[in-house]
Amino acid sequence: MYIDILSQEPEASLDRLRNGFAGTSYEPRFFQISQYTQEPSGAYQQKVLYVSARKRREVSALVEQHNLVFNLLICDSERVLRDKPLISHCAAILMLPADATTLDEALSDALSSCDEGSDLLALAMNYVGDSLSVRRLLRLVERVSRYDAPVLVNGETGTGKEIVARGIHYESMRRDYSFVPVNCGALTDDLLISELFGHEPGAFTDAKRQRVGLVAQASQGTLFLDEVDALSIKAQTAILRFIQDQEYRPLGSEAVLRSDVRIICATNRDLSAMVAAGQFREDLYYRLKILDVRTPALRERREDIPLLIQHFMEQICRKYQERAKALHPITEQWMTQDYNWPGNVRELENYLHRVFILSLGRTIYVPEVMGAPLVMKGDHIRPSPEVPATLGRFQEAKAVSISRFEREYLKNLMQFTHGNVSEAARISGKERRALGRLLKKHGIISALYKAAIPPNTN
Repeated sequence: MYIDILSQEPEASLDRLRNGFAGTSYEPRFFQISQYTQEPSGAYQQKVLYVSARKRREVSALVEQHNLVFNLLICDSERVLRDKPLISHCAAILMLPADATTLDEALSDALSSCDEGSDLLALAMNYVGDSLSVRRLLRLVERVSRYDAPVLVNGETGTGKEIVARGIHYESMRRDYSFVPVNCGALTDDLLISELFGHEPGAFTDAKRQRVGLVAQASQGTLFLDEVDALSIKAQTAILRFIQDQEYRPLGSEAVLRSDVRIICATNRDLSAMVAAGQFREDLYYRLKILDVRTPALRERREDIPLLIQHFMEQICRKYQERAKALHPITEQWMTQDYNWPGNVRELENYLHRVFILSLGRTIYVPEVMGAPLVMKGDHIRPSPEVPATLGRFQEAKAVSISRFEREYLKNLMQFTHGNVSEAARISGKERRALGRLLKKHGIISALYKAAIPPNTN
């Protein structure tokens, strides 16, 4: 099995790490971390990070700047462990030298959630969530990415359809080539066809020079057609012809060209209903829907809302370099239980951004910020803003207590076992992978509890 390792090191300096893979179940592929931070595609290939002492500052700056997250950090010096901003972006740490068994175990842990929906893929796609619907989606994306067939991604506005499309591309064999997005709803027929297939000089008014189309730019890669439901019948016909044989003719040209691309489309409408209404070509619909992926609405995965809130609040704090703010229990209850978020994750992100900026104190109480009461479901008792944040609904207080207990228990367990996750799982009576997810949930890095290993001086 291949595993991708990102680093700022020249490949020649990674010989020790490469040799360490002998006897493990994995074969390393090394990539320059900088090549994934130059464009958005960089956020989708995050797996394992290697950092040497001499490159620590450079890598740390890139990781922090682009908010990259890794399942495993491999390092060769204790100095790397002192870089708290860097290690805060990594779920687990392995310090070299390490034998093949230890390395194999660490790499296995990095991929340990694949059987229940890949947490690694979730990080790679930047798709935050741990609900059953998200895990099903990730399993489907992982499977779909293996097969080079058209994909139709369907879901409501703000559910992350383009993130899923990018995830499919960067997990596929076409990952080393371009992912080219096109917003079909933003272009007229003629402009869309010109954008897709290009044109020759003089093909139409103001066509003064040759233009290479997006289809050619996406050669060997993926062409993503967003809002495909907005295509007119004329544009649908042109795209159908291209999908059938991968051939096209630029406007004003007599030459027929070929481009090997994978087509991924996205829509927030019911294309089958549009077919029935005569608004979408039936033959194109069946061409596009060979593989079908649906992104769940946020109201269908409410258990993910606390994770999303934490994720976006951390991003906002980093962006404005401000101290963290907490949600008032009533505000959090309204966000997680009472409001349906018709705009889904995008609406939640923008709403948090707004109330964070407008809130003057360290606790965000929405009625104070927005000047309007919250619409709550059921007969909830609504404490006034003066009620201490430590008081609230019974279930909320219970959840806080459980979370504190889990964290303290895990910290004591790691101290007792010196960071040995296998031994900790045996003592606690939990499966090793389940315990690993709990450690990850509470941000506890098992490697920091292990006895320090002196760096190799050879």
